[in-house]
Amino acid sequence: MILLDLQFQLFSVLEPYVAYRN
Repeated sequence: MILLDLQFQLFSVLEPYVAYRN
């Protein structure tokens, strides 16, 4: 499923950013 893969990719990019802000 492309949508699920895209969502996972987006999460991988956002997770370090969120962890950096906390």
